[in-house]
Amino acid sequence: MSTSRELSARAGRRGLAVAALALGVATALVAVVGWIWAANTPGMGSVGVAIVALVVCAVVALAALVVGIAAIATSSRRLLGWLGLGITVVTIVVVTVLVVPFG
Repeated sequence: MSTSRELSARAGRRGLAVAALALGVATALVAVVGWIWAANTPGMGSVGVAIVALVVCAVVALAALVVGIAAIATSSRRLLGWLGLGITVVTIVVVTVLVVPFG
């Protein structure tokens, strides 16, 4: 029989996987909202909005990466952790391709 301490620790680790998924989706959402907001801001103000959106997206992505790695390492629901980590990595790649001039 499991003790209440073991059950609460197990639930917390499951919550970590759900948090990784939520942060992965939040990273993509912040990137899209920032892109739309910067595109609709007139003049040179759009550059400032784009920079702020990029910084916010980077902070959320860093948190998502840390939580995703911790969820994969400790959680019983590794699929959610992998899914959140995958969404975050894809968002980082897409934002990098859109922002960094290649060639």
